[in-house]
Amino acid sequence: MTYNATVEPILRGTGIFATFWVVLSILVTIVISTCTKKDTAADRCGHVQTGLVGAGLTAFCCYLMWVCTFLHQWRPLIAPTLD
Repeated sequence: MTYNATVEPILRGTGIFATFWVVLSILVTIVISTCTKKDTAADRCGHVQTGLVGAGLTAFCCYLMWVCTFLHQWRPLIAPTLD
């Protein structure tokens, strides 16, 4: 039983994932900036930083879950035996 041993699927998935989260982070920054126009500059900066940290931590956790799930299915340790 042979398996595809290239890392190309992981790199492609990582690129798609990173692109998605970069776009989402930019959108979060724009939304927070427009929704907090009445606040002072320091408060607005704090809101944007909190949003970006939240988006970054969410992206990291989702990516880690995706990579673990992908790797568990990519090269299974237990395979059916063919008699």
